[in-house]
Amino acid sequence: MKSIVLILLFSMSLMAQSEAKKEYNILVIFSYVPSSWNTNGLIGVKNAFDASNLKLRAYDCVYDNIQVRNKNAQKDELAKIKNLIKTKKIDGIVIFDDEASDDLITELKELNLPIAATGINKNRNEIKWLDKNSKISIIYERYPFEKSIKLLKKMDAGIKKIKILTTENESSNRITNQLLKKLANTKNTIAGITLSETHITKEWEDWKKVIINTKGDDEALFILVPWNVYKDGVEIDLREMGRFYQANSKVPSIGIVDINTQMGFLASFYVHSEDLGFQAGSSLITHLIADKSANNIEDTVKKTRFVLNKERMNALGLKIPLEVLDMATIKEKVELKVKR
Repeated sequence: MKSIVLILLFSMSLMAQSEAKKEYNILVIFSYVPSSWNTNGLIGVKNAFDASNLKLRAYDCVYDNIQVRNKNAQKDELAKIKNLIKTKKIDGIVIFDDEASDDLITELKELNLPIAATGINKNRNEIKWLDKNSKISIIYERYPFEKSIKLLKKMDAGIKKIKILTTENESSNRITNQLLKKLANTKNTIAGITLSETHITKEWEDWKKVIINTKGDDEALFILVPWNVYKDGVEIDLREMGRFYQANSKVPSIGIVDINTQMGFLASFYVHSEDLGFQAGSSLITHLIADKSANNIEDTVKKTRFVLNKERMNALGLKIPLEVLDMATIKEKVELKVKR
């Protein structure tokens, strides 16, 4: 009888230890140098674990894809990340955006840890690291371009032409190609607004010219990715870019990232990195807890956000349509406080 009691007590102890699960050590890797995109993405991952009542110890690191590739330092960075995974006893990995995912996942999946890649702009058939025998999750980043242009028309019925302005990097090029393909399917016109020009450049002087020279009463700008824009080899501070835009732009501008309205743009119908992080964290939890088999999880970001800059709307002499008011987050006065 005594031995049976001891066995029962031992079993109960093991069950209690299992229920009081240790903290999950999760490594979050970003493709770009620190910015609000990284900060909010990490918040999203943490929120996913909080929502599941799981303990999390998050470690984050930057895989500066531009510098790493310029220096051919991929192997060195991979070695550092593998060492971090080993020393911190990492249970799972979240990777933001195509660049770090492309450079790292093929090697990291050999560690047999669940990996969630989020903010992926590539199409499925372009992804070389996808493996049905690995515990990999993918959250595709897709933008509601058509809805953005239709909402612009509702806010300013006089708009007839729109220019695209964006930087030149891997993500920007893919996003721009997706928008151009969408426009091509509608003969470059949506809601009576026609694409007039496309400017893909990382030179700040080019950006300034486009902003200044877009001034017709029937014109607008669709500004996609404002990061990685340079003057004399130094990245332009987004606060400086925003100040120039507000002082010199005479037309409505819409964007696809949360920072756009803070820079003074009229509106942004955007994908938020916090939402990408939340979905990635949730899918990682599925592989960690609910389903330990080697099954891929593929999904598209489920949430988009719409923010309207009322200060800019007032400056342009526009009024908020009721149908837009119902769906928008209205910012009375927006101030940009971050460098990038």
